[in-house]
Amino acid sequence: MKEIVDQILKEEETGRAIIEKTKKDAQDLILKAKSDAKELLNKTVADIKNTASQRQKEAENKFLAERENVLKETQSVNSALRESREKDIAVISKEVFLKIIDIKS
Repeated sequence: MKEIVDQILKEEETGRAIIEKTKKDAQDLILKAKSDAKELLNKTVADIKNTASQRQKEAENKFLAERENVLKETQSVNSALRESREKDIAVISKEVFLKIIDIKS
């Protein structure tokens, strides 16, 4: 009878050891999963930041190029207008001068 009780106690202890090992394995798996999830999250955040930074730089470069084109176009139009006005001034001053001469004569 004692042998049966000892065998039952051994089986019970073996069962407890298996349960404890299973619990520890489960906790290790959970910790590993948490660690992997955290690592993946950090990588994803870093990737998103890099992508956002790259898109921001691209947008800034596009804006600067567009602004430069507008400035060049505006300068070109202003130069053309200035040249046109300078020619008009020369023509107008000549006409005024000729009228003054006609008046004196």
